[in-house]
Amino acid sequence: MLFAGYIRTRTESAMDQKISKHFATSASIASESITAIRAVSSLSMENIILERYTRELDRANSIARRPILLITMAFAFTQSVKYWFLALGFWSVPL
Repeated sequence: MLFAGYIRTRTESAMDQKISKHFATSASIASESITAIRAVSSLSMENIILERYTRELDRANSIARRPILLITMAFAFTQSVKYWFLALGFWSVPL
């Protein structure tokens, strides 16, 4: 249980650093497009900007899928062990 908690914490912090870089890229695209809205020529570029933004978000989501699965599995294991110990305590108590 302690090992699963340690793995979960390590994976979560590594994933947070990796994902923050990818979402920063998509946020910079959104910020760049918002500042470019002032120009009349940028109004015709909104489909291109939307495609770039969507592509960056999709890439960040695909990269984050596996670490999130590992974190969820470690969390599920720690929670199930906790409830298993509680059940063992209730089961072993004599009536």
